[in-house]
Amino acid sequence: MYYCNEAPTLWMMREIRNLLPQVKIIVGGSNMHNNVMRFQEMKEMDYIIVGEGEGLLLEILDEIENGITHENINGPIVKTQPEDQRIDISSMPIPDYSSFDFNDYKYPNGVCSELSRGCTAK
Repeated sequence: MYYCNEAPTLWMMREIRNLLPQVKIIVGGSNMHNNVMRFQEMKEMDYIIVGEGEGLLLEILDEIENGITHENINGPIVKTQPEDQRIDISSMPIPDYSSFDFNDYKYPNGVCSELSRGCTAK
């Protein structure tokens, strides 16, 4: 979640929560880094990721798959990446999109996506 898409994201989470209350909602992004305290009591989110999400997302998915619950927590579970743990993205393989049929999407010549590390305005 970015500050500029916070309102529509919160609206979408409320809609999902009303329609599918059993679905786990995981939120991350730059808006969580400085504002996590603002979101800690929101019932729309199940998990908040602060920091790079790749490793923390796998940890959360393992918890969900194994039925691990966090009792007596009023609001989302906050998972924070330690400051000294940065993923070396240069060592990661290039994503393989060969199984995607981009003709299935409304956008000509592909899909609308945004890929970055940190703020895209930098």
